[in-house]
Amino acid sequence: MNKKIFLTLLVVSLFIISLCSYSYAANNAMNTAKNAVMDVGNSIGGAAVTAKNAIVDGAKDIKNGATTLGNDTMNTADNIGNDARNTVDDTVGVLDNGDTNYTATRTATGNDNLFGMSNMAWTWLILGIVGIIIVGLVWYYGSQYEHRNYNNNQ
Repeated sequence: MNKKIFLTLLVVSLFIISLCSYSYAANNAMNTAKNAVMDVGNSIGGAAVTAKNAIVDGAKDIKNGATTLGNDTMNTADNIGNDARNTVDDTVGVLDNGDTNYTATRTATGNDNLFGMSNMAWTWLILGIVGIIIVGLVWYYGSQYEHRNYNNNQ
């Protein structure tokens, strides 16, 4: 009977030891799986943060590029306007200062009268002569028309 008790105690001891070992092994396996899942989660989270930062940085770069392009365009337009203004000012300056000795003289004076008649009298005289010629031509062509169709009650 001692052998049976000893054998039973040995089997039970081995069973308890194997259960405890299995429990520790299972805990290690669970910890390893948990750590692996945590590592995957951290990797995914890190990738998401990196992607977010890349998108934000890209948007900032696009905004900065658009701002720079707008400023460059505005500066170019200002430079063109200033160049045009300077060119006009230079041209006006040359025209103002280029010929300082010029004096204008009248080419037609109102004091010279032909045959003692003023310019206004000459204008009315010429208009009167042209009017008489027009009336004479109308009368001349109007008198050339003859009626050849007489109705004598035939």
